[in-house]
Amino acid sequence: MNQTDETPRQQNLSLDITPSDWAAVKELLREVEAESLRDNTFTQVGFWLSAVRLFSSAEERMLSSQATGSTPSYHRPLLEALMGLGGMLSLQLKRIEETHLKAVGLDPANFDAVVEELRLKHLARYGGMSPAHSAQILTEVFGGEAGIARTD
Repeated sequence: MNQTDETPRQQNLSLDITPSDWAAVKELLREVEAESLRDNTFTQVGFWLSAVRLFSSAEERMLSSQATGSTPSYHRPLLEALMGLGGMLSLQLKRIEETHLKAVGLDPANFDAVVEELRLKHLARYGGMSPAHSAQILTEVFGGEAGIARTD
């Protein structure tokens, strides 16, 4: 029995992909990457907001149970970590188109308000200005040497 080779052979390795086809593929890949980054940011925002709620709840319990007014050593670093991560996420949200933010119910202004609230908590509890910075501002605002009353 005479067997013939019936396996098709590709004579030409070209897939006839045009430059416009490649441009379309590249655009699709950019869109997929952008969508992935948005999803990642939205996930991080959700976890961050949950962490802020847990922190605030724990902070309320801590404040209501302490008669001495002392703050646990972990309070400040946790608050600062939440502030820092919130600031970074705020920057990422500003790079996302408004239509995508609205689709998931995110308003960057509301998010920034939560970050600002943390900053104000930090300022109220730990102060926000070194004595040197305070003196510099007083000098710039009132002139002369800060903290010294003028009698002339």
